[in-house]
Amino acid sequence: MESQSNGKSFNNIDSNIKSSHSIRFYFNLILRNKVPILLSLTVGLIVSYFYAYSQVDIYASASSLRLSKPKENVLENKIFSDFEGELPERYINNEVEILRSFAIREKTANSLLDSFQIYKGKDPFPLLSAGPENFLEPKSKNQIASILQSYTTISQKRGLDIVSIKTESPSPFETALISNCYAEAYADYSLKYNRGHLTLNREFLEKQVQEKYNSLLQTEDKLTNFLRTENVVELNSQANSIINSLSNIEAEHNSSIIDLQSSLRALTDIKSELDKLDPKSSDYFESKLTDPYVTELQQEIVKMEIQRDLAKVGNEDIIKNSKSLKDIDMKISELKKTLTEKVTSLKDGALSNTPDEIRGLSNKYFEVKIVNSQNKIKESLLKGTLGKYQEKFNKLPAQSIEYANLERERTANEKIYLMLLEKYQEALINEESQPNNVKIIDYGKVPKAPSKPNRFLIITIGLLIGLGLGYGFALLRNILDVSVKSPEDLENIGIALIGWVPTFMRESNKSRRHTHSEQELVLSYNSDSAPAEAFRTLRTRLQFSKLEPEPIKTILITSSIPREGKTIISSNLAASFALSSKVLLLDCDFRKPRLHNLFNIKRYPGLCDYLFGTVPLEEAVRETSFPNLHLMTCGTIPTNPAELIASKHMQTFLNLMKPKYDYILIDSPPLATVTDAELLSSYVDGTVVVCLASKTRLDLLVNTIDTLNRINDTFIGVVLNNFDYQASYGSYYKYYYYYYGAEKGKEGSSTNGASTNGSTTNGSVKEKITKPN
Repeated sequence: MESQSNGKSFNNIDSNIKSSHSIRFYFNLILRNKVPILLSLTVGLIVSYFYAYSQVDIYASASSLRLSKPKENVLENKIFSDFEGELPERYINNEVEILRSFAIREKTANSLLDSFQIYKGKDPFPLLSAGPENFLEPKSKNQIASILQSYTTISQKRGLDIVSIKTESPSPFETALISNCYAEAYADYSLKYNRGHLTLNREFLEKQVQEKYNSLLQTEDKLTNFLRTENVVELNSQANSIINSLSNIEAEHNSSIIDLQSSLRALTDIKSELDKLDPKSSDYFESKLTDPYVTELQQEIVKMEIQRDLAKVGNEDIIKNSKSLKDIDMKISELKKTLTEKVTSLKDGALSNTPDEIRGLSNKYFEVKIVNSQNKIKESLLKGTLGKYQEKFNKLPAQSIEYANLERERTANEKIYLMLLEKYQEALINEESQPNNVKIIDYGKVPKAPSKPNRFLIITIGLLIGLGLGYGFALLRNILDVSVKSPEDLENIGIALIGWVPTFMRESNKSRRHTHSEQELVLSYNSDSAPAEAFRTLRTRLQFSKLEPEPIKTILITSSIPREGKTIISSNLAASFALSSKVLLLDCDFRKPRLHNLFNIKRYPGLCDYLFGTVPLEEAVRETSFPNLHLMTCGTIPTNPAELIASKHMQTFLNLMKPKYDYILIDSPPLATVTDAELLSSYVDGTVVVCLASKTRLDLLVNTIDTLNRINDTFIGVVLNNFDYQASYGSYYKYYYYYYGAEKGKEGSSTNGASTNGSTTNGSVKEKITKPN
């Protein structure tokens, strides 16, 4: 159980390390590319700043409207109540589209033109005025309507019957004015639309009232002239009764004709609107209303109403008293109730499958159709009754007929005029009392501050875009860059990493006392620095890299391509070994030797001169500024370096030197360019490959290691040179100051000691190399 728990804890630690490595990769990517990222961030900030403050301030104002279902009151004499229901979403969407229509924008433009004439010169109108040079003149109505489409936003508040009209303008007063005029124009349009049928009925009755009034004046003039010019015999009571009944019936008949015309106009108007939405719907509803029982009920109701009306004026013999009138009223009420139930049943059946968008209009059609059918029956029955009384009237004495006609016509016109006047007043009241289904609940206010541009947001977005572009460039650069950039790049593909050497030339440049070659030998002037400690770490790892069967003694330092720092690594590593051991450093780069420049000594005599037999060994091996470090430079550059390295003289020389020194370090040419390093790798105990951070291609390094592994098994690992750990491991840099920062302010004794101890002469070191250690 304990081992399992330990295994789980190690797994958790491993997953945390992987996660931290992934985060560290992106963090290191930012550190390595901080200059382009900061540059991109700065450009984004500058561009967004100038863009944000170059924009004109835009003010916004919004008015709110509440929509409700319009009243479906078409005629004042309705048979059944309105069909009520919830306000559908489609209805709201239709109203929003009406708000966006050109008709509403044109109506709003007319209102704005009137307002412009009132307020021009007092407040600026950048949208409505003709231009900056002609700001006192407005644009045309069509131009303003087009502008409203661009600067006005109509939207419904989610889940509510509230519609918002939002306008934008560079002028705060103008944006509030446009928003309010738009809301009022739509509310006025909606009110007129809701009163449409009532307005038609009122206008029709108004026209009929005027016509009947003129007819009444004419008949009164005729009767007055007749009485003045003729000797009229007074009519008897029977004639007066006939004339009175005929006048009443004629007035009722004329009233029924007007009602029939009014209902027919309303029915035609509704049918045309219904046919626009569904051409077949009116025929369908017509078939549903064609019911004999409904027609029979309507006829019976009209008959009894005619009898009742005639009885009230004393012209019907079958009704003698008020009790009979009450009975017939009860009978009429029962018949109307039965008719309402039947019509409701027919209507519900017909409207059950009707779409929501035409349900309200279909309900109106049902009502008007029933009223129109009843008016037709009433007009037909009254016409028949009028014919009967006309026959009785024609039987009066001939000398009384002309007077009776004039009196009957006057009385009928008077009654119908009074009846129409009463209906006109009712229609006028109904029209004015019709509520609007649009209510302005909030007028647009003059804004105090601009709504656009949001300069803080623009600058923030500019910063984010700049950061994103900079980081995107860093990612792209990282993808396209196949060089070794960090130790993780080597570890991720399984290459053995001995260690890395930080950039130290940059630090040493702060001191002007050292030459360029002296600056490359960091142990000679700053032995307590982080780079010096890195070389000591490399020394320790190489000492323990191979212990069996024999400890490592000869080490080859090579690289994949030139200028990767193998000479600097080999010289500083040799100086690090020399702190505790006797070391020989060989310059076997017979093509472009450099070690003599680093140690500031002459190139010859050297190794090649000794191998050629031109100088003795004692003259070829020279001392350095480090007490235990001896150096053999290249000497005279040979014409055939590979053959010289492959010769027996080279192998014999190495075998001769091994007993005399604790460690022999060999600086060789790059392996990818010549075969010298391949030949030398077979003579040594271990081979170290140097790669330069952010320069050495990873594929070349892999090929170099594969080549070494195919030749022999002396490959130890890779040293990453010139690694900028401040950029990649910025958080670790504080430890450098913790351990080494205290020495920065001092003239380090060890540094000076490393620079001054030991002789810099190039004299003979015969005694030191003839005796083995």
